[in-house]
Amino acid sequence: MLSELALGVMPEMPACPSPNGGRNILIVSPFK
Repeated sequence: MLSELALGVMPEMPACPSPNGGRNILIVSPFK
């Protein structure tokens, strides 16, 4: 659910190179 919300809220970052998988960075980046 969080990943879907992050992708919907952050369309500018469809996929960031992260060691965790990429989607995690989308959730952590906007909240940080």
